[in-house]
Amino acid sequence: MNTELNRIERILRFTIEQLNKLLSALILLISLFLFMQVLFRYVFHFPLYWVEEVVKYLMIYVTTIGGGVAFYDSGHPRIIVFCNMLPQKIRPYYEIVLRILILFFAGVFIFIGTKYALDNWWIATSALEIPYTWPYLALPIGGLVIFFILILDNCDILFHKRSFLESFDYVGELK
Repeated sequence: MNTELNRIERILRFTIEQLNKLLSALILLISLFLFMQVLFRYVFHFPLYWVEEVVKYLMIYVTTIGGGVAFYDSGHPRIIVFCNMLPQKIRPYYEIVLRILILFFAGVFIFIGTKYALDNWWIATSALEIPYTWPYLALPIGGLVIFFILILDNCDILFHKRSFLESFDYVGELK
């Protein structure tokens, strides 16, 4: 296989790199907020009531955005035992079915999450008093990330004659 990266692979890797930076920043923020909460609660005896809500919503964003990165890094759970029982010729079809299902559920995340975000703009969260739109936006954003990464990966496979089996060795590790 050609070691030079094609345009789609470069876009994919750049996107994953930027998402990893974003996720790292969000996790750092979560850690700082939690440290600050412990400090204020036990040292100053003045708990910050809003920190738990901020951390909860940041964790939702980390989880939904991290789903796309996990897919790219082959971190999503697959039924490896089942796949290893399949004949070599059938494994690409198994991968195609999985990808179609993931695209479908990413679309559901986008649709339902957008609906929830738009329907709940008038309800405020208890501590921050921001519209529930902001927490619910994590669903369509995560769905879009997964959808975008999967579409780019599928285009890379189709247009650069790369096989599904080149991406996954079906023992759970990325080649």
